[in-house]
Amino acid sequence: MQRDLARLINPNAVLAGANLVETCVRERADLLVTARLGTFDLTPIAVPASFDPARIDHVVAAVGTGPHSVLAASVGYLVAQALSCHVEFVTAVRADELPRAEHVLQQLLTDRPNSSWRIVESGDPTSLLASTPEGTLIVAGAPGGNWFQRQLFGPGARLRVRAPAGSVVVRSAPRRVFHVVSEPQFWVGPRLLVKDAAELILVPVAPVVDEGVLVGVIRRSATASATAGAMTVEDVMETAPIVTTTDARDALDEVAEFFEGAPVPIVDGSGRFVGSVDQPPRLHGEK
Repeated sequence: MQRDLARLINPNAVLAGANLVETCVRERADLLVTARLGTFDLTPIAVPASFDPARIDHVVAAVGTGPHSVLAASVGYLVAQALSCHVEFVTAVRADELPRAEHVLQQLLTDRPNSSWRIVESGDPTSLLASTPEGTLIVAGAPGGNWFQRQLFGPGARLRVRAPAGSVVVRSAPRRVFHVVSEPQFWVGPRLLVKDAAELILVPVAPVVDEGVLVGVIRRSATASATAGAMTVEDVMETAPIVTTTDARDALDEVAEFFEGAPVPIVDGSGRFVGSVDQPPRLHGEK
């Protein structure tokens, strides 16, 4: 089931190795298709149940205002496109949620042809999906999302509604640094003379790397004030805030001011320098 779903979403899907973290980082994975939700949160998750592409001729994505709705809509749409069938985005809401739900559903339909949406004010949201015809695949966000999604699940995160042609439960996750990191472009060694570093460093802050390990950073301003004698980079470098490949992308915003707009050096789990992430100019100096 997992392989069938993965290849419908992406024909070039890669089989995960024994080390999930290593595979996800190496392949810059956008989604992990697996047998259970578990606690793995490095990437978004999709879990199929009773999933048989040969039986599917209609896809229903249960969406709303919860954190997993965009992923549910995306997975449902990609499966429908691969199988050349229609996808419907549905939600049940309480009266106070209606305006926001309409706005969300209209956004989900943007640039998604061959799709439609349906919204119902309902005290029993499971009734909305209770009469789905044969051949319907149901895609829903994991428990803990919006009110509608929470009503769809019973004990053990099992759907409380009938899924004639199987179901897919999805859970979103933040984008990670490994999605945006680039190959190493520039660094200096700790034993380089400061006067030589001053001629090489063109950015406000540069990484200092020793035998592949990030050991600190040096500021261009420091080279300008310490070019005399035999001073080395090691003498004037600073300790760098650590950003790893598996950190959420928000970690880049947290260190933007420290790096003064220069590329942020990135390390792997062992501290080895693996690349950098360019900062948009607008980040420099912003709070």
